[in-house]
Amino acid sequence: MGYEFAPLLKQLSAPYSRIAVITGQTSAVKSGFIDAIKPALKDKDLLYFSEIEENPSIETVTRGAGEVRKFNPDCILAFGGGSPLDAAKAIGLMSANPLPFGELMTSDAPISPPPIIAVPGTCGTGSEMNAYSIITDTAKKDKLNLTSENMFPRFAVLEPLFLNSLSDETRFSTLFDAFSHAIEGFVSKRSNRFSDALALHAIEEIFSIIASFIGGRGFQADRALYASSVAGAVILHTGTTILHSLGYYLTNRRGVHHGKANALLLEGYINMLHDGGVLKLEKIREKERAAGIDICRFIREFYGTSGLEGYVDADNFDDFASYSLSKSNAASTPVTLSPEILKKHYAY
Repeated sequence: MGYEFAPLLKQLSAPYSRIAVITGQTSAVKSGFIDAIKPALKDKDLLYFSEIEENPSIETVTRGAGEVRKFNPDCILAFGGGSPLDAAKAIGLMSANPLPFGELMTSDAPISPPPIIAVPGTCGTGSEMNAYSIITDTAKKDKLNLTSENMFPRFAVLEPLFLNSLSDETRFSTLFDAFSHAIEGFVSKRSNRFSDALALHAIEEIFSIIASFIGGRGFQADRALYASSVAGAVILHTGTTILHSLGYYLTNRRGVHHGKANALLLEGYINMLHDGGVLKLEKIREKERAAGIDICRFIREFYGTSGLEGYVDADNFDDFASYSLSKSNAASTPVTLSPEILKKHYAY
């Protein structure tokens, strides 16, 4: 940020002549991104692949990889929320490695994909800052994490103007995703001093953004993008924990936006940390008190609900618990987990 977008994109794309532009189905036009890139890329050969859905599927990224492979770009320009950015990384890797998705997941040394210029269109995923690509297996109603060291974007460009077309619900749902990255990374068993410093900084920024919004100063998109990128760097070091595993159930089985799902489940997660004696929780509370907000109260009032009500009832709670506990994310949670613990904090 601090640069005019088109001139900066022109500078970053100068070494490349064939660029594959990968976006979602509507956001790239609605946000003004397509119009914004035209002056910068007017002399380039372009391929547009705009079929990325929310929670991109193996089938979509496989199809996109085929088109990108035929086009043979020397750069990929990715725009959108976590879905298009994650999909672009997967498409890039699959285009360079013509393997079925399942085989690529276990490949030891895949060929490097074309360099990626990542432009986030939301403020939650942090995908522009890491090598993760979360792709949906629609047959199994599950999420898979394709990752490789050569999947990092070459550049991340944060332009807050592209968030202007989003509703407050979308902006905050994605911001809550960033918050969950920060808090989960901070308490994770895999955390370290460096990731802790980044996580606390992101937490402080997000609390301040919420406080400003409550105070009538609007949504600070520039700070939200920054906080999201910092939180994206946190999970590069730590991964996530049970909160993400729980949220995946609501997203994959109930169609709830990923960030909103994490937000609805946050209060129960914080209570689990408290009951489990996680000392780091007090540092988060200190930041919350300094900002003068109550994050869980804000979420309840913002969505008009919290927890599992309306999404998971007594008949399918066991399925919710077993699914969540089976995910690898759960192993990094700093408390003892069991179906009984989940029932204590989430059953209603």
